[in-house]
Amino acid sequence: MTVDTLHLPFKVQTGDLTMTPPRPTMTDIVADVSARRRIPVDILRGKRKAKPIVLARHEAMYLMRQQKRATGEYHYSAAQIGRFFGTDHSSALHGVRRHAERNGL
Repeated sequence: MTVDTLHLPFKVQTGDLTMTPPRPTMTDIVADVSARRRIPVDILRGKRKAKPIVLARHEAMYLMRQQKRATGEYHYSAAQIGRFFGTDHSSALHGVRRHAERNGL
């Protein structure tokens, strides 16, 4: 799954009005990964360290971190992602890096 498949902002021209749909929230991203990996959201956000759960958690962290604002800044900081998963920022960055390494991103 790529960030593009999460329906990231795109411009829709309607007459003189240009609309940009909102970015997916962290909850939306986790729900999507949870559904595809068939792992309940509460387990995905929990502390379990079984490999399938960790791989899914790292994927969600990666997708959250890779979204960028128009300014080029990350939409979600490592600290925000860490808080969402009940851990610190360095664990979130580790998850992002591990997912990227495993998938050649």
